[in-house]
Formats: sequence, structure tokens, C-alpha cells
Amino acid sequence: MSYICTGSTFIVDASITKYQYYIILPDALCMFHAYQYAIYFVSFQIRLLFYVCRWRKGQTFLCLVVLCGCCYFLQHFRNWTQISFHVTSAVYTSVVILTRKLTEKLPGYSV
Repeated sequence: MSYICTGSTFIVDASITKYQYYIILPDALCMFHAYQYAIYFVSFQIRLLFYVCRWRKGQTFLCLVVLCGCCYFLQHFRNWTQISFHVTSAVYTSVVILTRKLTEKLPGYSV
């Protein structure tokens, strides 16, 4: 994620060097990307709750790591209760996804 923020910061720095928002804009852009990734991966976790997929454990672990990384990156914009709520909800959702029993097909499913 830091490489993406670094790349977007470089693009913004290269195109907006003559304006007064030179220092503020890259941080705001990286913050926007972190929020965007958090929203995307939370919705992906919700998808994992409802649908059966092949790589469920790996995708759940990836979602948890990215969401914790987003919380770490956004720690300057949130207080400790918000951070603990988001991390706790990500961990709890991951545990629910991993411990959920998959539904089996009925014996006469293909009939």
C-alpha cells in the first residue's frame, strides 16, 4: 500500500509543484486511498461471509492484513476507540468466516 501511495504522491508532486497545496495534497490523497482500500476489503469480507469460495482462508487472511494495515496507516486521523473498533471488527469477522461451517449439497441436488 505504501508503494501505491508513494506512486500517487509522486504523480501529484510532479503535476502540482507550483501550487501552495504541495505538502497537504499527497497526504490527503494517500488517506483517500487508504479509506478506499478499507471500504473495498470490508465489502469483500462481507462477500466472504455469504458466498462459498475456494481460497477462503487465504482471502480472509489477506483482508485482515490489509484492514489492519489501513488502520495503522490512518492512526493519525482516528482516536484509539475507533482504531480498536475497526481492528476488533476485522478480527471478529475473520474468525466468523473461518469457523463457519460450509453448507453441503443435498443428496438429490443434481436430479
